[in-house]
Amino acid sequence: MKKIQLEKKVKYSLKQGSLRNKLKEERSKQKIYNAVVKTLYNRRSSSFSLDEIALKIGSTKGLIYYYFKSKGDLLYKLNNYFFDFIKESVDPYVINTKLNSREKLLSIIKSYILTSCEHWKLSSVLWNDFALGLVTSGQARAVTRRRRQYINYISALINDTMQEENIDQVDPKVTALMIFGMISYISTWYKKNGRLSPEEIANHALKLISQGILENLSCKYNI
Repeated sequence: MKKIQLEKKVKYSLKQGSLRNKLKEERSKQKIYNAVVKTLYNRRSSSFSLDEIALKIGSTKGLIYYYFKSKGDLLYKLNNYFFDFIKESVDPYVINTKLNSREKLLSIIKSYILTSCEHWKLSSVLWNDFALGLVTSGQARAVTRRRRQYINYISALINDTMQEENIDQVDPKVTALMIFGMISYISTWYKKNGRLSPEEIANHALKLISQGILENLSCKYNI
């Protein structure tokens, strides 16, 4: 019995130690990410060195290389870091079977806007192509795939909304790209202590989309 109890204590200690190490690792990565984002946001370019990032976080370049193979690898994982926030915020609506297509579409768009505002500097940096200038071609394609994943999903929801509500057709993909572009551009002008809160910005956008796009699709335009 004592041997079994001892083994349980050892396993528990190892598990706790693993959790502490994982937490320490995530905190270190977050410090590195924050320093990179601040540097790139202020410069509006991909010009930075790992030495200066190490200086900003009060550590050595060796720590950065421990987590990232290169500057390109750092930027690639920074993109994934941002999209993980997006995924976490929109996934509850993606899997919610109680929402119709319109409700799901507007909920996802609002969630996306709120997340972009919460991480506005990160979003602003990553939606400029210079942030992809140092990644490998394979990593660039992977980032593009993650972006397209949400564009395609919004496009599908627009199409489903048109079908469900029997409204005239527009090109769902083009409309999704326009909406996605609008959301992405918010990070270039949003300020944390600005005139409008993230909630107000999101509500303005939803009003524009729901009343300006979804409600008026039946209008005929001669272009």
